[in-house]
Amino acid sequence: MKQLVWSLVLPLAIISFAFVTKLWYVETPNFNAVLKGFPFPYYHNGLHTSLSLQIFVLELILNVFIHFSFWFIVVLNIVKFCGPFQVPRFVKIPLLIFSGLTLAILLLSAGNPDNRFSLKRNYDIHVTKREYRFFS
Repeated sequence: MKQLVWSLVLPLAIISFAFVTKLWYVETPNFNAVLKGFPFPYYHNGLHTSLSLQIFVLELILNVFIHFSFWFIVVLNIVKFCGPFQVPRFVKIPLLIFSGLTLAILLLSAGNPDNRFSLKRNYDIHVTKREYRFFS
């Protein structure tokens, strides 16, 4: 099971975290914004400068944990009902490469010095519209 976590669960969690998202169109007393993240909004475009992000760390950690837990439970149930299996090499290598590139892009975009990190969102929001996106 340990090898399945490294070769299947972790790459699938990274890919789903990066590409499955929900847009939350919100209104606050001071501004309107589009928050992004699934299942909880964890970032939006920075208000202080262009090309920056406002990232909420607790929601980010919770989203990563939920994506990882979802794929872990899926793989665990497959192993439980279908028996142990090994991921073929022709699936494992492209999956690891794609998830590694995805993680590198995520880390590079989060490493912008203009980004602002907050422990949690410090303002109330009123959601006006929601959209689900893939590859957003």
